[in-house]
Amino acid sequence: MNRRAKASCRVWCLSAVCLSCITLTASGTPFIILESSYLGDGWFQYTLTNPQNPYFQEADFTSFYVNAFTNFLAYGADPVDWQSLSPVGWNFTGSTPQNRPYQTVFLVQSQYTSYCTTNEGALVLFLLYPQSYLWSPNFSNIAGWYPLSCLIPCPPEQADGSPSNLVDAVELFPDVAINSILVISNHVQGFTFSWATDSTVLAQGTTDLVNWTNIAYALGSPPSTTWTSAVPLDAYGNVFRLALVATQQDSNLVNNAGTMTQSSMSQSAPVSEDATVSGCRIGDGGIVEATIVTESGCSYEVYLSEKSGERCQEQTFTATTSTTTVQFRPEGIASPAIIKVLRLSPG
Repeated sequence: MNRRAKASCRVWCLSAVCLSCITLTASGTPFIILESSYLGDGWFQYTLTNPQNPYFQEADFTSFYVNAFTNFLAYGADPVDWQSLSPVGWNFTGSTPQNRPYQTVFLVQSQYTSYCTTNEGALVLFLLYPQSYLWSPNFSNIAGWYPLSCLIPCPPEQADGSPSNLVDAVELFPDVAINSILVISNHVQGFTFSWATDSTVLAQGTTDLVNWTNIAYALGSPPSTTWTSAVPLDAYGNVFRLALVATQQDSNLVNNAGTMTQSSMSQSAPVSEDATVSGCRIGDGGIVEATIVTESGCSYEVYLSEKSGERCQEQTFTATTSTTTVQFRPEGIASPAIIKVLRLSPG
């Protein structure tokens, strides 16, 4: 099975420790997983998965588009709550939130019976309600899209020998990396770790990789931080991991280890007085349409940015109805592309 991470989002960084050797590994939860398969007779299957990801209170897929699909012949049955569209793609028509882990399967047939791998051949549109620490509190949610690699039909002379199954994954946040273990007098006493920006992490230890014990929160600063415990960590186990719990330094957490749980990070999206993106779909001609919940007479700014934060397109308008649809062209935008909306002022 082929798996290529487009960006990085590691909830956990693990470190297995013995005093004669140190092994560093990492595991994490993707935000999007796309498995593409060739079934024979021109049929292609695309399995789209939205795993449980603690970075998001709610995460919903709104459209799936195989923009590189050629010589379209027929669709299979539409998945529940999805409607096929032309060119090859589907829009979500059901209610949200989508219960995670969420998975749906799309079937489509081509006149070609040969295939190849293409980078960024598929496009997934989404709505995200991130945990409050991940984005400015001015944003109740964000929308956007991300391209993925997939199998597509092609003429026989373009077939590249790809296996009949390909998996690509999207991960939105960089690793929390344990760079080294601090050992004093044969006792584990702390870690040196790194992350891209200021951060708050939770250290945990285990002896069996099943039951984890919270140790302490630590505040991090780039490029790396050395955290030292006041007492040896041997009692917590011989395998340790770090969880990113805030993309800023939150000193209120430092003395409260044990308060972070999976359930507390998986609640429904909060009600916000700020503007909300309620829909994001592919319209005619491949145009991305974002639906904004608005209040008549209020002014709003909607902008499209790349992952770097650079604004690529923006629009300002005064709403006249309870919802307003804005359009963006996806061509030439470095992915992932993020749509955010700000309410500027009452009318």
